[in-house]
Amino acid sequence: MFVPFGVEERLMAGRRGVAIKRGAPPLEAGGRPGRGRHRLWAAVTVVAVLCVLGGAAAETLRLEHRTERALEAQVALANVAHQVDGVRFQAYSMLSGPRPLPSDYAINDGLRRLTASNAATFAGLSPLGAPVETAVNQLNGLVERELQLVAERQPAAAQSIDSSSVGPLYARLVGLSARDTPILDSQAHSAQASENWTLVGLIVGSGSLLVVVVVTFETSRRRRVRAAAEAQGARVSGERFTAMVEHSSDMITVVGPDTTVLYAAPSIGAVLGRDAAHVEGTPLADIVHPDDVLRLWELCEAGSSDGEELRLQHADGTWMTCEARGTRMATPDSTSAVVLNIRDVTGRKALEDQLRHQAFHDALTGLANRALFADRVEHAMTREDRHRAGLAVLMIDLDDFKIVNDSLGHGAGDELLIHVAARLRNCLRSSDTIGRLGGDEFAVLLEDATDICSAEQAADKVRAALAAPIEVAGRPLIVTASIGVATLAHGTTSAEDLLRNADAAMYVAKAQGKNRWTPFQPGMHHAVQERVQLKADLVEALAAGDQMELYYQPVITLDAKAVIGVEALLRWNHPTRGLVPPLDFLAFAEESGIILPLGRWVLRHACLQAREWRSDHPEAPLSMSVNVSGRQLDGIWIASFGSRGV
Repeated sequence: MFVPFGVEERLMAGRRGVAIKRGAPPLEAGGRPGRGRHRLWAAVTVVAVLCVLGGAAAETLRLEHRTERALEAQVALANVAHQVDGVRFQAYSMLSGPRPLPSDYAINDGLRRLTASNAATFAGLSPLGAPVETAVNQLNGLVERELQLVAERQPAAAQSIDSSSVGPLYARLVGLSARDTPILDSQAHSAQASENWTLVGLIVGSGSLLVVVVVTFETSRRRRVRAAAEAQGARVSGERFTAMVEHSSDMITVVGPDTTVLYAAPSIGAVLGRDAAHVEGTPLADIVHPDDVLRLWELCEAGSSDGEELRLQHADGTWMTCEARGTRMATPDSTSAVVLNIRDVTGRKALEDQLRHQAFHDALTGLANRALFADRVEHAMTREDRHRAGLAVLMIDLDDFKIVNDSLGHGAGDELLIHVAARLRNCLRSSDTIGRLGGDEFAVLLEDATDICSAEQAADKVRAALAAPIEVAGRPLIVTASIGVATLAHGTTSAEDLLRNADAAMYVAKAQGKNRWTPFQPGMHHAVQERVQLKADLVEALAAGDQMELYYQPVITLDAKAVIGVEALLRWNHPTRGLVPPLDFLAFAEESGIILPLGRWVLRHACLQAREWRSDHPEAPLSMSVNVSGRQLDGIWIASFGSRGV
């Protein structure tokens, strides 16, 4: 979280070391010189003082050098911490905000070079600096790659780098800074304490004014070095904050406890189209949506937040969805204020809503898809356990829909599905959930269906709604549907069981002649499973070629009592069921399309047999009749399609 400049200066000031007190009283001068022994003693004393002074001065310089290095390392570490914030913030702003300008890349490049320089300085001053320098260089390289992807219009790849690599590495740098700061403080204080004790020993041991002068001079110089380092750090920090705030795509504001805007960054113009000078001094609540004002007050009261959604009014009157993060700070007059970092997420929210809708709705009809429909059934069954209001599901499958796709094309099929979806919406209640489960299969969830009669009435409404012709590709089509009805009877305990029951009833309705509804009855699952297994066996029988057989029924004239022809009849010799009559397998062969290869097999073998008989009995005027499916006569069927319908 980034804060205005005054807060940054206070943070820098908090890193200062303990200063040596000024105004120490000067030592009084010694007495006047005496006789020879006094001169000798004075000379010895001077020599001793000079020796003590020299040793103390050497030790002082050594400790001073150690102290200065620790202080310089503190400043370098502070600069690295703040500049890493800038690199992370600027890259994240260009990734999530509006299209970045060339100046934005230049600012981030400058920050990364400055960060690398300070990291190298810190590594040269402290044995703790090598991990920091390595992590900073890695972060700079990742951010450079991330910004390249942003410039190449690959925001998803850049976001992936930011989430998987930049974020964790940034957190590691924050942890290294937090770990190294107390260690450097301890080293600085330890070196300074040793230096102070040396100075005290120098004062006590020498007892001369010269030592006091040296200590005073060194202390003054040390303070000047520290002040210069702090001034340099404050200047660099101020420049960094100025660049980040002025070029940020986020809106940075400082608000008081009553939401009055104490400070607004210039970026408010890019986000809300408002002038910062006009916003300052006015309540932020005035431009927050009335439904979100309470959330703003709670944010100002709490002083911190990981992210709250607020709707703010743009200058043109539109509402922008924003994400606000707060950090409490102390103002110069000791009152409480909150720094708000507000980011425009209107586009992101719109995209999330669009993706959410696409994930749970059919793209063609706009109805609920299978996942959403199953979820609605699950929730309805949960409510049913509490309220006992009744529940039913209709499974709807259009009859002969494949013919429309095969003859008129898939575009016409899609148009037909859209019309069917519209009619279902018009004939059912707004509280009913309608879904398209795939292909030409629809489903309806009826809540508050107290008995089977309510569900059957809804099924009749669906059939009546589909009865009128539908104009598709310039042709009127008559659409019928097979409908399966299932309720919570028969021990149904889960949404999956309820949908399966409705599906089984629908297949039975289709097998019973189509264009009807059928309620679920126990035992239907077994019939459906038998039908599915028989279909699989039929495909296998066609592939094997040795299970199908043609029987030939003679056609006889009554007057001459002579055979004038034959009719070819198909029989299926199932390996386990025995002889399966055509009525048991031709219906689903027609529906599934297996009838086409099956019809070709029948025609081929019947023609071969007719040629063989004609060759053996050229004098006999035999004719052969073969029953074929209407789907094998597409040319003839299409010619009359408009009047016959689907």
